[in-house]
Amino acid sequence: MGRIVREDVAHQRYLTVFDREVEFDIPGESAPTRINYDIVGHPRSRFQFSVVFPFHPRDASNPLPTVTLIREYMQGSNAMGYSLPTGSFDPKKHANFADVAVDELAEEARLRGGVMTSLLPREDHPGFLESKWCANRFKPFVCVGPESYEGGGVQGGAAVGDEPPKRDAEEFSITVHRVSLEKLAEIMNGGDMTPPSVVTSHMALAHLAKEGML
Repeated sequence: MGRIVREDVAHQRYLTVFDREVEFDIPGESAPTRINYDIVGHPRSRFQFSVVFPFHPRDASNPLPTVTLIREYMQGSNAMGYSLPTGSFDPKKHANFADVAVDELAEEARLRGGVMTSLLPREDHPGFLESKWCANRFKPFVCVGPESYEGGGVQGGAAVGDEPPKRDAEEFSITVHRVSLEKLAEIMNGGDMTPPSVVTSHMALAHLAKEGML
């Protein structure tokens, strides 16, 4: 473990980039070594976000289980890609990470209700690292049996009646797709699904299999 000796904000917009200097005691070196790193994260969201796996079990109108995915513009690859509903924790509106999952289910996937379950092994689990160079962590959820919104209206970005909340401007490209488990596996292995969504999908499928729901 290194010692953080300095950290400055190098850039801040939607993402914040930190210039971090870390000191290490390296075996064989007579003096500590300092290395500079670029660290990316969302400090306004306490560096945490939720990912939710919307699962639709088989029923009279749905002979095979399905999963809802979203497809949207991925700015890093400048191409369209897949993900599960994903959103950042907002301390002003969310009491917990399940609240984040519920909000993103409504906003991105146009779904509500169902049974929401955390996929973490314990309540105080910090969540999974988004990547090596990122300070963000995500908490995975599975929601069994959510239903689509119908009718209603929107006021000030909040749901009114039976209409989901308004999406953010950068979410203009989102389309919602309900896919079979076979198609999900194809997408997960195709290279165009975000890593947090792939991890959450694997964990959700393992949970659902254990519960006898697949």
